[in-house]
Parts: sequence; structure tokens; C-alpha cells
Amino acid sequence: MLLVVYNGRFILKINFLGDLLTFMTVLSWSFYSLILNTLEKKYPILYITRKVFFYGIITLIPFIFINPFKFQKDILITSIIMTNLVFLGIVAFMICFFTWNMSIKKLGIIRTTNYIYVVPLVTILTSLIILKENITIISIIGAIFILFGVYVSENDIKIKRNRN
Repeated sequence: MLLVVYNGRFILKINFLGDLLTFMTVLSWSFYSLILNTLEKKYPILYITRKVFFYGIITLIPFIFINPFKFQKDILITSIIMTNLVFLGIVAFMICFFTWNMSIKKLGIIRTTNYIYVVPLVTILTSLIILKENITIISIIGAIFILFGVYVSENDIKIKRNRN
């Protein structure tokens, strides 16, 4: 996956706060998926998704008082901002969370999580089609590795090791 993400431009720059936030994101998503795997046996997926959003909003309310923002109504009501907010609210959050939750219910947590590795491939194709970016040999090799890894995990192929 690193070959695809960095696409031949690997620059190692350590940022403790950024790396910590990345690690915490992975950790929290793992906990979310494990908890969801338990809850989906008791409750409907739409109910769980609705509760996640409700408690997420409740959790964010204290931050309004800690770091108040200046509300600018004239910017908010512009068509581009409203379109972006509707897209983020409906597609990026509601539909994506619901689809993820439904996938875990139908496929199971392991199989669903394996498909996260396909996201960089979608990114490559999208950047090729929409942004007209070039695909390098490094990203092609990375894509092959990703597809091979997903194939191996989906088909439960065991790789033999020589133990000397």
C-alpha cells in the first residue's frame, strides 16, 4: 500500500502529533468495528448508525464552548457551501457509515476490513481519470501487491515457510 500511496515520492518526515493522531484514528476505527460487530447482532444497522451520529454530535457540543467559532451566515448560505455540506452529510457520512455497517453485518468484520486496502486503487483510478495524473510503475507494482494481498486473504491461501 505504501508504494501506491507514496507513488515513488517517499519523504520521511516525522511529526509526532500527526503520527499520534493517525495511530489514534486507526485504534478508534478498530474499536468501532469490533463494537459494531457485537451490536449488529442485537440491533438494526440503521438504528446503530443513527445512534453513532447522535452521540457524535453530543460529544462535539462541548468543543463549541472550548473553541468557539465565528458563525458567518452569509458564507454558509452560498450554493457551493450548501452543496458541499449536503454532500458531506448525506453521502460522505450517512451513506458511507450505513454501507460500512451493512457490510460488516453481511460479510463479517474481517472480510469487510480487507476491502479497505482497495481504497488506494480507487484513488489511483480516480486521479488518472479526473485529475489526469500519471500512473507510475511503482504504483502499478503496489496495486498488484494490494490485489494479491486481498486475493490471498479472501481465499484463505496459506503461504508455506521453510523453517531451517
